[in-house]
Amino acid sequence: MANESEIEVVEEILVWKLYRDGCWGKGHHSQTPLFTKGFPSHLGGKIVERVAEALLESGILYKHASGHEYQWSLNPARKEAVEAIVGRRSKRLGI
Repeated sequence: MANESEIEVVEEILVWKLYRDGCWGKGHHSQTPLFTKGFPSHLGGKIVERVAEALLESGILYKHASGHEYQWSLNPARKEAVEAIVGRRSKRLGI
């Protein structure tokens, strides 16, 4: 099981990837590349899914059904929370 700091890292990466690509509301990313690329190998799979579902429940992410897999985007109404997560990532990385 991942510890709290590892969960925060996964949260930051998920939100940052969507933020970087401007995926607000109708803009979106497919679940497979969003959940598999860019994560440390020990933090992949079920941990990423659990963190994404928690962000969905908190209203930070949207999940849209498509023909073959879910599409994910950021909730424009939660812009301040999204920017706080992105800022936390930037501070941690020193950028």
